[in-house]
Amino acid sequence: MAYAYVMASLPLLAIGKDIPMNSADFFAYCEPMLSGKDARGLEAVMEGRLEEVNHPGVKRYRAAETQLRGAVARIRAAKIGADPSPFLKSFSGWDSLAEKAAADAMNAANPLDRELILDKYRWHVLEDLAALDSFGMVAVYAYGLRLLIAEKWLKLDESQGEAAVTTIIEDNVAGIGS
Repeated sequence: MAYAYVMASLPLLAIGKDIPMNSADFFAYCEPMLSGKDARGLEAVMEGRLEEVNHPGVKRYRAAETQLRGAVARIRAAKIGADPSPFLKSFSGWDSLAEKAAADAMNAANPLDRELILDKYRWHVLEDLAALDSFGMVAVYAYGLRLLIAEKWLKLDESQGEAAVTTIIEDNVAGIGS
């Protein structure tokens, strides 16, 4: 089913930029315009239950995410001399960019940069999926998932990071005195 009106009416998204709506508003906006099956699928996607959605685009995204996580697990395991196999899951397809993103992320100077590299890869995968059918359900799913990524980055700001570090330091200092 084509959702040209839905997709044409949605504003652009970018990591680290203000978002025009939150994920709950996005779902509430889309739900009345989607078929029942598609609305249930979007709800599952927005709640992180991707495994419940039997859509080729969502399956491809899950495979990309599985490959990315596996690549990160292999790199981490290699650094500490551990066996990564308990953490690896099978997936269909192969994307050399996932391996590169994982390697680049694990070579990043700090955890925030790591996460940004991984999320930029995820964003790229979602943009590619949406381009397969710009007005189809895959584009709606991809927009919702990109919105979740954008929301996450809006919640991560410097003051929150400084507050978290201060709390950790204070907790550690308090623990030393005990």
